[in-house]
Amino acid sequence: MQYVIQNISSLSDTDINKSMFLMLDNIADLPVHIGFLFNKRYYAVTANKVYSDVNAEVVLNNISKKKTPVIFYKLINNSAWSNCRIKDYFKNIRPLNETYYRQHTCLDPIAQLLSRLYEWTDSNAPGFENVFELLNKLYKYNIIQAVYHLHCEKYIVDDCIKLNTYTRQDTINKILRLIEANYVKGR
Repeated sequence: MQYVIQNISSLSDTDINKSMFLMLDNIADLPVHIGFLFNKRYYAVTANKVYSDVNAEVVLNNISKKKTPVIFYKLINNSAWSNCRIKDYFKNIRPLNETYYRQHTCLDPIAQLLSRLYEWTDSNAPGFENVFELLNKLYKYNIIQAVYHLHCEKYIVDDCIKLNTYTRQDTINKILRLIEANYVKGR
């Protein structure tokens, strides 16, 4: 099954300022990695590290240097939210090599954060099977304002990008491969 992403524009520097984005990082390598940009600060969790309050320019320069295909969903921003609130939330997040056995993925902390920020009372954020379910919820509540991309030109066909969907178990399997690769590399 495929998830269709439509109405995609190229990301510009002015789009990043004072905005909030859900990032689908490296769409060429499914399952994608999920990141979060808030007012030029980056948040994410990987197999070995938690990224909290990282300067977005560093992340965007790395994306540009590697030509990584990334999709950015611009979300409604609430001026009452702050980096301090998000940093505080990320203090308790652990790398996936410490939480994968509980079926945690890079999606979970960001889905839970969005659930708190948007005050979804009906949310079962940890239960999202994949980012596509989260995106469907964001669309349902009209939270997505625009969709942008960097380095995705070769994936755009007829003004849209089609991504193969995947399961939570597919994501866990990828995390396990990354943990194993890092373990072998560290020997």
